[in-house]
Amino acid sequence: MTVLALVAASALGAPAGCSVGAPHQAFDDALAAGEVAAGALDVEALAMAISEANTTFPCLDEPLSTPDVARWYRLRGIERFVASDAPSVTRWFVASRSLEPSYPLDPALGSALGDAWAAAGVSSDPWTRPLPPPAAGWLQVDGRRSESAPAKRPFVLQRFDGDGAVVANALLLPDDPLPAWPRRKVAPPTGEVTGHRSRTFLAIGLATGVAAGASAGAATALRHAYVASDKPADGLRGTLAANRVFGWGSVGFGAAAAGLGVGAVAVGEW
Repeated sequence: MTVLALVAASALGAPAGCSVGAPHQAFDDALAAGEVAAGALDVEALAMAISEANTTFPCLDEPLSTPDVARWYRLRGIERFVASDAPSVTRWFVASRSLEPSYPLDPALGSALGDAWAAAGVSSDPWTRPLPPPAAGWLQVDGRRSESAPAKRPFVLQRFDGDGAVVANALLLPDDPLPAWPRRKVAPPTGEVTGHRSRTFLAIGLATGVAAGASAGAATALRHAYVASDKPADGLRGTLAANRVFGWGSVGFGAAAAGLGVGAVAVGEW
């Protein structure tokens, strides 16, 4: 696929390759001429009007509205119908109806064209194609601000600078790559670190210290029970084993608590 039109602003304020910017009125006049030609079934005049609209589009220095874009798509579909290009007819009619689903095509254009219009239906394609935000200004897709675009149908992309001037125009088909533009940089986080890792380490260390103290207390209680018991040593093996488990457990928990405390100080993120 080919990017049908892409222009960038020049130092003079007009799109590159254009001696002057094209006003919205020039584009509107071309569409109006195409509608008159279609109504008169004047194939040659229709082709000329579409050509004029296509030529004007790259130099546009004003925003297009959603109805403007829908009209352009619709007329492109009619022109392709006359040329017996059925796949393109469907493409442009679907795009147009997706923007103006209730638009009534003039019955005077003929039943065959009306059937093609009705058969095209309305695209259910969600706007899932991401558009990276520009470094300055904003993007407009099919006449409205957006940072995403349709993934399965054509769309008009206009880029604006920070003052609201049109700096680029593109008509993109589904397989077309996005044109290049300066992208907005993501600033690194500043100010206070929200993770508070030292606090987390300290809280875990305190909990581990509590566990160490509990283990030490259990070990002490078992030791006293062992010393005070009148049972023979063979009958107190379980008590002795439990004492050792809790005793060594208190040592392990204590070491872990100390390590977490040191880590909290070393990280220094309070």
